[in-house]
Amino acid sequence: MPEMSVKEQLHHFPDDLGKALRYKIDKIDCDCILLCGMGGSAISGSIVADFFIKTSGIPLITVKNFGVPKWANNRTLAIISSYSGNTMETLGMYSTARERGCKIIAITSGGILQERCEKDGYKVIPLPKNMQPRHSVGYMIGYTMSIMKACGLKLHVDICKVVKSLKEYRDYLESEDGSKLIERFVASLSDTVPAVVTSDSMQSVAFRWKTQINENTKFVAFCGSFSEYDCSIICNWAEKFDRNMTLVTIGRFDGERFGSVHDKHINVDTGSEDLIESSLRTVMFGDYLSMRMAENRHVNPEEVEPIVCLKNLLKKIS
Repeated sequence: MPEMSVKEQLHHFPDDLGKALRYKIDKIDCDCILLCGMGGSAISGSIVADFFIKTSGIPLITVKNFGVPKWANNRTLAIISSYSGNTMETLGMYSTARERGCKIIAITSGGILQERCEKDGYKVIPLPKNMQPRHSVGYMIGYTMSIMKACGLKLHVDICKVVKSLKEYRDYLESEDGSKLIERFVASLSDTVPAVVTSDSMQSVAFRWKTQINENTKFVAFCGSFSEYDCSIICNWAEKFDRNMTLVTIGRFDGERFGSVHDKHINVDTGSEDLIESSLRTVMFGDYLSMRMAENRHVNPEEVEPIVCLKNLLKKIS
């Protein structure tokens, strides 16, 4: 794939998702699925786990650590996701999954992970090169959902119709009316710290918003679910550091619980009653919003020096 700008990568999210959903995988027989990854490569597993948590007949467990659970065995499928293929923690997950005899599928653009999988005889689903890892999420969600299908897990919606809807939503976000909507949200969040809160079934979407604001905008943000959101901790943090905060709610919420502790509040309309469509639409809106916030703050969304620095430090102590 020729190198694209981050805006082009953002634009192609629904196209990437559609391509990956058409990927054919042989039937997989397993008793449990581990969704393994770190950072931007892990968010796809978290989103897919949210999609299936109420319908899956087998456990779906997200793993963000140096290894997989001790109980994992040859009836466990480990999906190892790493865009670069060189993330130290993810390589640790691969090694322990291999030691415990797990079935393994890697989703990666190359690196050490691909080399080890090919040497050990495990399946690799290749990601296009020259992408920002966090913008490969369309491919990663689609490939992970294709694996779920191979494991016998069923979707309750026609995913092809969802992809078509997402393309129409992208066209709207890139239109004049969509740009005005995004600008209104950016103005509402100007000089404030966002606290993004949503239902338990969309926690991964709130986390995606947080990380996109962190990485693209280079600004702090909080996230949580309606059931576990601790207003006092965040408000105390804001007071200590003299920061204004804006509560950003995704979907329906009980306003009485939050009204007394947050003066500023904006709500994101998911535009759909279906969990999968509303989640993916909201992911898209958050991604476009964070890019516009970066432009307004005059920062480069592609630059992630703190992350590079952290990875280099981890290499030195490993």
